[in-house]
Amino acid sequence: MRNLVQVEGLNLRYRSSENTGTLISEENYLEINKEVYFSVALIDPLDRTPCEAVWRYDSQGNRVRVSKRSGHLLPLPTAARILDDLTDPVTAEAGEKDTPAEVVTKATVDFVASPRLETFEEELTRVYAPEEKRQRMPTFWY
Repeated sequence: MRNLVQVEGLNLRYRSSENTGTLISEENYLEINKEVYFSVALIDPLDRTPCEAVWRYDSQGNRVRVSKRSGHLLPLPTAARILDDLTDPVTAEAGEKDTPAEVVTKATVDFVASPRLETFEEELTRVYAPEEKRQRMPTFWY
């Protein structure tokens, strides 16, 4: 859902409800191109007029969106957090098949201690030193 914007009252799709017979309007997303980009703006929460936004850091060090004119915070919608697999990382809970955070963040390679230029396979051969059990067959020349 990248490069899409949903504007209230634009790009409406109408459908009728089969049970009640009423007409229901749904807002579809607009693809952002040059024409749409310059005609869409965020609304300043202070005076409810269109404004430009900039990214700044708050006192806790979080990156926030701020109105350029009034300095008020412009919160991101909850739909902006949703990932490509339609999960919300804030509300998602770890399941039985998820890898624990301690295992993911554990450093398994020490790049400072071994500055050798070798491939992954060469490093495995050096560390684990597998024994060569194959025997070469005798070659006969006639």
